[in-house]
Amino acid sequence: MPPQNNGQDPYWQNPNNQQIPPQNNGQNPYWQNPNNQQIPPQHNGQPPYWQDQPQRPRREKNSFAAMSLISGIFAILTLCCFAFPVAIICGVGAICFAIISKRGQAFRGTAIAGIILGVIAILLGVGEFFYALTITNLMKDPANAAAFNQFFEQFQQQFGIN
Repeated sequence: MPPQNNGQDPYWQNPNNQQIPPQNNGQNPYWQNPNNQQIPPQHNGQPPYWQDQPQRPRREKNSFAAMSLISGIFAILTLCCFAFPVAIICGVGAICFAIISKRGQAFRGTAIAGIILGVIAILLGVGEFFYALTITNLMKDPANAAAFNQFFEQFQQQFGIN
């Protein structure tokens, strides 16, 4: 014989271990739930006010925008090591990922940040390339090479490097 609810527990366990909510027999429109909170009745078949709230649309994750930002950050970080070819390639990649992430929608903040970092990395990478090219050409001239050698000797003496 299944257990019976003697009216003591409004959420009694049935034989299948499922909770059965108490029944409102229509006697009191503001019947008490187990948490002692009153629940207002429905008017004209409309749901209660808390169910009327519009839900914010969920934004889907855009992995291309995130890759754009990551590529842009990596491109900026490689500039510190005079790895300008890698910085330029990653900067172009950041811009490409941002363009792919658009998909007929407005750009997101991560994609915009990736574009900005990619453009900065490309410009600074090209600048580093011309800087290294200029220094290399200056070193080929014997007069400039002597000045560079003197500079490096003073640098080594100041810091005790041999």
